[in-house]
Amino acid sequence: MHQNDPDVQRSQDGDIQQQIREVVVGDNGSVDGDDEDLLPEPRDVAENSPQVGRLHEGTTVIMFAQGLRKAGVSARLNFNSHLTAGDSRRSMATDHPMTSTTTPERVAAIWSLLRTPELPALDQGPRSGVVPCRALEVRLRSLCGELSLGQDTTDRVVAAGLLYHDHHNEAHDLVQDAIDAEGSVIHAIVHRREPDFWNARYWYRRVGDHPIYFRITPRVSELGGTEATTGLARRLILSGSLDPLAFVDALESAVGKPPSDPVVLFLRRLQHAEFESLVDHLVSN
Repeated sequence: MHQNDPDVQRSQDGDIQQQIREVVVGDNGSVDGDDEDLLPEPRDVAENSPQVGRLHEGTTVIMFAQGLRKAGVSARLNFNSHLTAGDSRRSMATDHPMTSTTTPERVAAIWSLLRTPELPALDQGPRSGVVPCRALEVRLRSLCGELSLGQDTTDRVVAAGLLYHDHHNEAHDLVQDAIDAEGSVIHAIVHRREPDFWNARYWYRRVGDHPIYFRITPRVSELGGTEATTGLARRLILSGSLDPLAFVDALESAVGKPPSDPVVLFLRRLQHAEFESLVDHLVSN
């Protein structure tokens, strides 16, 4: 069959469309609403697949470089251009371009939307630099769909993301009826930041030991390694892992301290590590 036969061309075009190996979102934060049109649609890539197909295997195509830099996003599309439909041994085709990404890649993609200029405050905030609630939820749900995370996981990721961006009421609405451990952890953090420390302790006691606190235990000593915070860091991990109830106690004791206080800075960094561990746990499980 001739290379230019329409059936062959359609087969190759379909293969090229499915050879999108990864979309890596950069480290410069989320895309502003005005910049969303800068991102290529899969449909556009498919329509231009004959041209893409002429690229040598392993070539990395940098798309819309100037516009993407403006949006704070880098997108790389890797193509094995000469694969055919019959070459199933080497094909990376999937039902969805993002389903083959690894857990670290998925976590990095989520944090590309969540990252803010400054860490969340210990209380409700709000602080500058957060994404409006509706826009953030739409972007997170779209990304979670691309990552094939499932509805329950998506709801938890969205709740955690909204809470990270100081949208407390909306985050609370998503977890107030949750009975799973992850929903209860998010529920506890919501109340801890209100601050409603009694309610936060209630939800933490319902959870019991949660793996995200074991996971970040080494970070406690690392983040609290200054003279002003070493003692507190040790108390937080007396049980062998970060004790969320002791964390609540420390946060309650820090109320009224200035933002520049070393203890406040340590607790904010630890709270960020808590969010990191939570997102990692949600995606990997």
